[in-house]
Amino acid sequence: MKKNIILINDTSQINHFGCRFVNYSLNQLLKKNNLNPVLRCLNEEKYENIIQKTKNLRFDGIVINGEGTLHDKQNYSETIFNLIEYFYKNYGKNIFLINAVIQNLPKKSLDSLRKCKKIYVRESCSQKYLLSKHIKSKVVPDLIFGYTFPKEKKIRSNKIVFTDSVFVNTTKNLFKISKLKTNYVFCPLMTKPKIQNYKSIHKLLKFYLAKIKSNLYLFFLIKNQILPDIILRDQITFWSY
Repeated sequence: MKKNIILINDTSQINHFGCRFVNYSLNQLLKKNNLNPVLRCLNEEKYENIIQKTKNLRFDGIVINGEGTLHDKQNYSETIFNLIEYFYKNYGKNIFLINAVIQNLPKKSLDSLRKCKKIYVRESCSQKYLLSKHIKSKVVPDLIFGYTFPKEKKIRSNKIVFTDSVFVNTTKNLFKISKLKTNYVFCPLMTKPKIQNYKSIHKLLKFYLAKIKSNLYLFFLIKNQILPDIILRDQITFWSY
């Protein structure tokens, strides 16, 4: 029997190959288990917007895609914990946290986690951290490992691939190292923004201007994105995830 769910922290609109394939895998998993998302709440979507959308909505449970969002005291992790409190108090539906990395949370956030029916983390460090706070969880590897990629002819190569980091300075250093030898190749996972995700040219320009303002180097990497078809053409054995 199909169940209707609300999916929180959908990262499919983030300009990154990793997020893209995680969401492909998540969609496969939901379909396989007869779970139908009647509402997808995007990463960084405002708390008030989500509450408004859920009014008069009929659903059976809530699934939260944790990814790398739930650590320390940052803005969007607080939004997710506030949503857990809201759904727990007002609906009494089961809340499942999946695919999460969890670290360094304040007591208030840990108390919110205790309201989840099940918690699935993607590595043992998060599990040990939660266990030290008397919270049970189960380790399930990153969702991306469950995605079924199209079968491609494997080509052996002596190429060594360097990719980017969430830390800009680390990305710079990796890029410099990738230029030291001819068999080193740099392949960033950051992608160009999908134009259809931006309702106006103004918002698209705002995205690029923000990248220029934060770091000209990172903007250059995004603008000159090396796509997976180029990887295959250059005979590099590497999947962009």
